[in-house]
Amino acid sequence: MSDVRRFTPMFSGMNPEDRVLDVCCGTGAQVLEYGRRGIIATGIDISPSMLSIALRNKARQNLDNIYFQLADAANLPFADGFFDYATISFGLHDKKRGERCRIVAEMKRVSLSRENVRV
Repeated sequence: MSDVRRFTPMFSGMNPEDRVLDVCCGTGAQVLEYGRRGIIATGIDISPSMLSIALRNKARQNLDNIYFQLADAANLPFADGFFDYATISFGLHDKKRGERCRIVAEMKRVSLSRENVRV
């Protein structure tokens, strides 16, 4: 799993200072990987308990370039094109088709380029 997390920013062409949204971030593992690379990352999740764990993990890593926010992936609270990239690691497998489509559409909306959405 950690290999996939490390590979994602390299494969996607992310660079330090890029702004990345990780949707359905859970415990924040992918966001932390971005942060360690100097990427400005925001993780969103609909679960307060998952975000609580993500915030504890952030505190342990002492990273000031990552953020976590309670939000619905199908209705993202960000402006169009706010992020350079939008990613989701394992958050679509338990969603119904209609919800999956709404989530991916929202990820595309908030990303500067539709090509920068990684599922």
